[in-house]
Parts: sequence; structure tokens; C-alpha cells
Amino acid sequence: MESGIGCVGCCDMNLVICTFNMIVACELKAVSVQKAIEVFISRLDASTDVAEVKENITQIVEDCNLQTIDSSVEQLPVKYAGYSSFHVTVVVSSIVFRDVLKAVMCADEAIFY
Repeated sequence: MESGIGCVGCCDMNLVICTFNMIVACELKAVSVQKAIEVFISRLDASTDVAEVKENITQIVEDCNLQTIDSSVEQLPVKYAGYSSFHVTVVVSSIVFRDVLKAVMCADEAIFY
């Protein structure tokens, strides 16, 4: 039985497909994927500033021996002057995404009081 790729018989076709897959696999390279974790933090003391929140996020991630690619903190407008709110974005490699997410969202690790 002749196939479209010039092989005769099923065994020869499978051999060519396997060889082709090995050649392709050798030429493929892993792609680093970045993911962003976005967290909204509210009801912190009104005197809390952006630098303090960024320092706390960095400390939480470092305490868990994880690496981030980038992080940013934006202070949000508040309705009442008695508290402050923030939008935190942490960009990480997809390899450590779950671990960083657990560290940032864990109440035990929170040092905002």
C-alpha cells in the first residue's frame, strides 16, 4: 500500500513518522511563559504607602525562596480617608506561578497589619 509521503506499507510509514518526530523534537526549544498575578489589597492603615506594600510583597516572595520577574504596586483611590487600598501585580515564570500565588494569597504570610 503506497502512502502520500512515499512510504510503502504501514511499518515503513510508522518508521518515517517516528523519525520525523525525533527530528522535530530535537529542533524544538522550551519557551518561557510569563504570567501575572493581580491582587487587590484594601482596608490597610491610611498611612501605608506604595513602597511599604512593595517591600512586603518582595519579602513574602523571598521568604518562600521564589523568584519574580517584575512587580508593581498602584495606590487606589478610596472612599473614606481612614484606610488605603492597593492593586498589586506580580509577574512570574509559569513554572513558579502556583507557588507564588499561594504565597501572596496566604493569610499566614501576610505582614500587612
